[in-house]
Amino acid sequence: MFVNKLGSINKEMIEARKNKSKDDVFLGLRILVHELASELQILLNEANVADSRKNPLDKKFLVSKIIRLGFIVDQLREMPNLSDKWFPVNPYPMKVDELSSILEDVKIEAERMWPGFDFLISKQINNDSSIFADHNLRLIIRNLVYNAAHFSPDNGQISINVADGLQDSFLHIIIEDEGPGIKKDDLENLFIPGKTCRKGGTGLGLYIAREISHSFNGEVRYLYSEEPGGRFLVLIPYAN
Repeated sequence: MFVNKLGSINKEMIEARKNKSKDDVFLGLRILVHELASELQILLNEANVADSRKNPLDKKFLVSKIIRLGFIVDQLREMPNLSDKWFPVNPYPMKVDELSSILEDVKIEAERMWPGFDFLISKQINNDSSIFADHNLRLIIRNLVYNAAHFSPDNGQISINVADGLQDSFLHIIIEDEGPGIKKDDLENLFIPGKTCRKGGTGLGLYIAREISHSFNGEVRYLYSEEPGGRFLVLIPYAN
């Protein structure tokens, strides 16, 4: 019920965009509402799994989610105070071990949401390097991983491959799935808010991921191929 209501709020916000001066405000609100809906969906799924298996709820996991919800509420409270920012993004030199922690957190959440899936993380990076990002990098990774899971076959495999850019100044993160991939005719609508190929989707996940990457001076791209499988590339600049 909560998730459906938040989804309707998302649609109302999209329809409510009247002029350019309001764009930044609505974008920031949509991101927070989308994240709030995702966190509530995770909690709902955790409760359903525990009930079906008659297992006790994981207290540590629930506490981490409650803390996360509190953080989102704090961001919502901060929105009226943002005079020159569309969203509370404050990139800084993030060490690679922080990125590793984000990847593991997203992997744990995804495994709880899709218990039959195989989520793999591969890293070929310099552990002494730093990237220019902040905690919102988690939203980029999670949105892309969740998108991959939604379009993958049951018990599919989703890979997160992280590597140093050999010929540029960006860290490369590729999220790959075993789904049908995106048709060439659908590429032009891929990052447009409100456009989605998934039943029940809001059409915001990919859009939010790319907008946040732009705030880091990075990028999110789809690697088109005629072969099956979806592949998204995230480019995050090195701090130096």
